[in-house]
Amino acid sequence: MLKTIGPEDFDAVYAIMEEAFPVSERRPYHGQRQLLEEEDYTLYGYEKGGELAAFMALWELEPFIFTEHFAVSPAFRNQGMGETILGETFKVLHKPLILEVEEPEVSEMARRRVGFYERNGFHLTEVAYDQPVLTPGGEIVPLRVMSWPEPLSPGDFQAAREEFFQKVYGQKK
Repeated sequence: MLKTIGPEDFDAVYAIMEEAFPVSERRPYHGQRQLLEEEDYTLYGYEKGGELAAFMALWELEPFIFTEHFAVSPAFRNQGMGETILGETFKVLHKPLILEVEEPEVSEMARRRVGFYERNGFHLTEVAYDQPVLTPGGEIVPLRVMSWPEPLSPGDFQAAREEFFQKVYGQKK
């Protein structure tokens, strides 16, 4: 079952985040923790056997929900947990869900990740863009958006990108 994560459980979330995402795709510890104070940002955790097994970081934006991070702890991977968590999330969503992925051509892992989301009902946009740098000295990451339950039109993609660039990344595009 998904539960809201507060500051007391943040360290466990960040440990999974450090393992699952390269430095260029996450904020430094204090910057990430500070997001818990943002009204539109919520961390959800999924526990199994009393241990944090996965988390999902969501931004409530208009007219969609933006998934900034979603990761399963290495000890719980390849057990269908990601699919289970997405299924539970879809049941309670009242808006479309979007997330960012690396270009599938970048690596085998990126291709597998896109395939996972496609098997779970997401649609990959055709347009690539660069994620703003999240850490000092960090790298620019070329990304694409995936959307659920419907594909994004070019106009909807542009509006969504402008919204999450402003709210999530603090930039205007």
